[in-house]
Amino acid sequence: MYQNDVLPYTLGELIDVEFIAKVAAIDTVTTLVFGLASARNDTPDSVSYRAWFRMEGSASLTAVVCETDDNVTAREDQATGTTLAATYKKFLIDFSQGLSKVGFYVDGALVKTLDMSGAAATQGMQLIAQIQKGSGTGVPSVTIGRVAVRARLTY
Repeated sequence: MYQNDVLPYTLGELIDVEFIAKVAAIDTVTTLVFGLASARNDTPDSVSYRAWFRMEGSASLTAVVCETDDNVTAREDQATGTTLAATYKKFLIDFSQGLSKVGFYVDGALVKTLDMSGAAATQGMQLIAQIQKGSGTGVPSVTIGRVAVRARLTY
C-alpha cells in the first residue's frame, strides 16, 4: 500500500498517523515497514524521508523497531520492546510535539521518541505499508485493520 508517490501530507501539517496491524509467517528473508515515507523504494533504507515501524526477519521474527530519516540523519532499527505476531496491535506515530519529538506508540504506550528536525515542515509524505521477501517458500502476510491520519490541512 502506498499512494503512487503522490505526497499529500506535509510533515508540518501532520498530527498523527495510526495503523492497526497484525502479521503472520515473517521469516528470515522478509522485511515489513508501515508508516509514512517520501517516494517509495524497493530498498526501504533508500527512502529519503521516513517515519515508520519495521520488522526485519533477518534480525528477529517478531521484534518491531521504529525508524526515522529526515535526509540528514537516519535513525534506524530503534528498539521498541514490542513484538508483533498473529494478533492486532495499534501503532501510532505522533507529530503533535514537533519534528524534534516524533513519538512512536504501541497500544497506547510511548516506546520511542525520535528527532526528524532536519526535515522541512513542507516535506511531502505518503502512507506506506510494504512487505517484501527475498527468497524461499514462506508466505508472510500483513493485515491492516485500520489506517487513520489526523492533520491540520491548509487549503
